[in-house]
Amino acid sequence: MRCPLERIGLTSQIHEQGYRNQPLTAEQNEKNRIKSQVRAKVEQVFGQWVMGLGGKFMRLIGKTRVPAAIGLKNLTYNFRRYAFWERQSLADNL
Repeated sequence: MRCPLERIGLTSQIHEQGYRNQPLTAEQNEKNRIKSQVRAKVEQVFGQWVMGLGGKFMRLIGKTRVPAAIGLKNLTYNFRRYAFWERQSLADNL
């Protein structure tokens, strides 16, 4: 039986788990490592949203205000990352 995600053309991003006397194969370990790299990048952004940009809850009404607020949060996050990398490059040049 095919996974419901496969029926619509998506791949599962859920990690595979080893069990007692059934350790993961090298291929499964590699797939888990790749999935973890993607997850770490996404979780870092989401963590910044929650901890530094006022959280994920928005008190807005309207189909245009919510996307605008999300866009502003993304823009703020990008400016923060840009400022961080600029400071890093300045420190490296000293």
